[in-house]
Amino acid sequence: MLLINNQIFYDLEKYLDMKSFDGLNDQINLALAKNFQHFRPSGTGQGTLYDQNSISVYSKRDEVLKTNPELSSIHALFYAKLCGTVTLGTNFTVRGNKGYPGTYHDKYLKKNTIRFEFDDQFKFLFDWIDKQGCFDEYGRVIFWISEPGQNTALHRDYVDRSRGLNDPFIWLTGVIPKQLYILDEKTGIMHYSNNRACVFNTNNTHASKAHPNYTTWSLRIDGKFNKDWAERAGIADHFKHTIYKND
Repeated sequence: MLLINNQIFYDLEKYLDMKSFDGLNDQINLALAKNFQHFRPSGTGQGTLYDQNSISVYSKRDEVLKTNPELSSIHALFYAKLCGTVTLGTNFTVRGNKGYPGTYHDKYLKKNTIRFEFDDQFKFLFDWIDKQGCFDEYGRVIFWISEPGQNTALHRDYVDRSRGLNDPFIWLTGVIPKQLYILDEKTGIMHYSNNRACVFNTNNTHASKAHPNYTTWSLRIDGKFNKDWAERAGIADHFKHTIYKND
């Protein structure tokens, strides 16, 4: 497995104001509820799925659009979800990735960000991010919503792990927590996160596990780490390729 300072999930809780983040929990829930119409089935490409006997919801969507050109991409995606495909749960993209998939590896940069019409409804969240001092800039901001007991499909974020692409981001989960888990492909052992704020190497095969009884969400913020903050957190060397990229 690919580690960060010998940790599978590198804990960032003590470097963030988690108390004030939890204070936003109800505002986040309300803002999500007001924008439910923008929720989408989440997936990954066929090539990044661990189980190649399963079918990616995105691959099925593309197939559906070829045979049913009258459908919108959104309708085809929901239809594909019902056709025996695997997903990463449901996502809600607050700020998107302009130029996807060509700029996916640079989704942490502001220049590659799409701001949607509901962006101002999450100003309170952006204010919290800014106050942490963890990023010089950030790009994609995305929520994943999971139903009770839902496990998402095991996958990695890049097809070619040999390129060594290492995304800088912070993963957070709310007051009702969900977990990440990573599969050690050599031993078959699953390793589960116990952090509410962390970063990990997404070239590892990973997925998420929801609360057994309640709907939960997690939040991923892709950004260029601030050098001083990253040094305090002990991750500056690991992410030096992005921290010093424009120096």
